[in-house]
Amino acid sequence: MDRKGNQIPNNQYQTKKEYHRIETQKLKNEMEAPNYLQLIGDIEGKSVIDLGCGDGYYTRIFNLKKGSSVVGVDLCSELIDIAIEMGPSNIKYYVADCQFFTLAGQYFDIVAAEFLIQHATSLEMLQNFIRTAYGLLNSNGRFVGITRNMKLTPENYHFQHNLGGRQS
Repeated sequence: MDRKGNQIPNNQYQTKKEYHRIETQKLKNEMEAPNYLQLIGDIEGKSVIDLGCGDGYYTRIFNLKKGSSVVGVDLCSELIDIAIEMGPSNIKYYVADCQFFTLAGQYFDIVAAEFLIQHATSLEMLQNFIRTAYGLLNSNGRFVGITRNMKLTPENYHFQHNLGGRQS
């Protein structure tokens, strides 16, 4: 169950350990990350907010790429605790629902949302995610989000073995 007592769908990560397992997979490191970061583009000197940041995997990368201000937001306090522990301390993290998150008077050059939208369980929730992203953008800002086909499970990745991943 999430912090509000709602049942977490079976397709979401049940533990922070399981989430970390995903982070270390070759698929993420060799395919997802380079493509996502290419979509994000050059962030040096730009303000970036990472909605649904999880344990801060991409948030830390945005910081390493010299974002002027880097913020991460996630509903799961356990994952935010991991993000804070992993540092660095100049990244600001918030435990909050990305459907309704705002920072009074603060807007960003880039609103990033890696795998956030797929967690919308209704049209209203999806609209709230998009409204939040739009509301956090400065006048010349960009929203960059990626998602995946929730029906495509690791057991169905026919190319996984070729990437050196585990065989199902």
